[in-house]
Amino acid sequence: MGKLILIPTPIGNVGDMTFRAVESLFSCDILLCEDTRDGQRLFEAYRDKVSSVLKDNQPLLLSYNDHNRDERIPQVLAFLSQDKTVGLVTDRGTPLLSDPGYKLMQAVIAQQKTSSDISITTLPGATALIPALQLSGFPPTTFYFAGFISKKTKARQTVLSEFPKTTIVLYESPHRLLSLFADIKLVLGEIPVSVSREITKVYEETIRGTVSECIAHFETKHPKGEFVVVIDNRVFD
Repeated sequence: MGKLILIPTPIGNVGDMTFRAVESLFSCDILLCEDTRDGQRLFEAYRDKVSSVLKDNQPLLLSYNDHNRDERIPQVLAFLSQDKTVGLVTDRGTPLLSDPGYKLMQAVIAQQKTSSDISITTLPGATALIPALQLSGFPPTTFYFAGFISKKTKARQTVLSEFPKTTIVLYESPHRLLSLFADIKLVLGEIPVSVSREITKVYEETIRGTVSECIAHFETKHPKGEFVVVIDNRVFD
């Protein structure tokens, strides 16, 4: 039976990889990576740690990304029809979240409908959005994950205006962070935000305050690293 395994990888700290995820890495026939160099580094990071309990079996590493997914998907479906085990990892974190893997997932699900010899499974693991939500202190009962929103000002402002009245979590790059804050202030007003960067890494940091306070902070401290922005977009009386 062919098998697709969605394997989460650390977002910064290599100690966050679960044993089950490492075991899955070494049990695959083929491992799909956004960049095969990152895939190779995964094996180098964990091989010595598990060599005494796991068979040292490095799968074939193949790239899978936005640039080659259309040609790669038929190859993956062929591997699965040959009873191969295919693992999918992203550069960092959980596959399919702000990641091109969802197109592959859709294709495999479609193939699964015509073949009972394909299984799909996923493993729990690292993601930046949940730690950032926890660190924000905002209500987590309901929240909306927006991923990366538009780079263009008008489109970004439209997206912000359509956000539901709940806690919002989104990703942003350092060079667009201040532009995002300016649009949040313009569209949503002076609302509370929480900004986490470099989660699980040495320089992990969370800044909480109003939009203006966060703007003032990052105007004096140049944004560096990978950011998760959490917005308290609830309706207040």
